[in-house]
Amino acid sequence: MKIIIKVFFWLLLLVVSCKSVESNNVEVSSKNSTNIVEQLAQNKFGNNYILQYNRTKDYVICVSTPKSKIPNTSSTSYFVYNVLDSSIVEEKIIRSGTISWFSDYEIKVIEIPGMIKKNVDNEHGYIFNLKTNSKTKLNGGVN
Repeated sequence: MKIIIKVFFWLLLLVVSCKSVESNNVEVSSKNSTNIVEQLAQNKFGNNYILQYNRTKDYVICVSTPKSKIPNTSSTSYFVYNVLDSSIVEEKIIRSGTISWFSDYEIKVIEIPGMIKKNVDNEHGYIFNLKTNSKTKLNGGVN
């Protein structure tokens, strides 16, 4: 009986020690992916960027809106990076707009039109689903 308890104790100790090594590897890989995203952002936008992770931290939006000296001529550049695949999923430049998380796997892109029509109250933009690569217009319809 004592031998069984000793064997069980050593097996339990082995399992616990392996588990902690695995969790450390996950932490190291997430730090490496953060460094990769920051390096990509600096290469594309210099020091003028903001990183926005989704809730599960497997996607990140990198947004850059440089200051323009001429009013209403600014553009917003962004890319969405998949941390798990180490790839850029979406990359675009929009004229005067905002990009934000709509849900864990959807981004909301608002574009400010050049000519704003009177008595029109719709937002101009779309929801982009990162899993299906589909766009849904904010004011109805699929793009």
